[in-house]
Amino acid sequence: MNDINDGRVHKIVEWAKEEGSASILLDVFDVTPGEPIQVMELSKEHKALYVASDHRVKQVDLVMCNRRYDNCLRCVHDPYCGWDKDSNVCKPYSPG
Repeated sequence: MNDINDGRVHKIVEWAKEEGSASILLDVFDVTPGEPIQVMELSKEHKALYVASDHRVKQVDLVMCNRRYDNCLRCVHDPYCGWDKDSNVCKPYSPG
């Protein structure tokens, strides 16, 4: 069964490289279990993905660093996160 028809959203990161591109599956979210996803909308302002089926609307936060990743490797693959080596915790990335 196609995941979008089963209510799942895949979080994939893609990197551009000289020899092409590479991607990795970071996570799978069961957003509207058993219900086909009808619409998805990304909000930069709220840093969230809004997902709607025929019967519900769900918000998926894009920044979930400390709630989803408990090791450095998984953490640093997410473009919204960075690993704090002093506290051994995945935290939201902020440039500077």
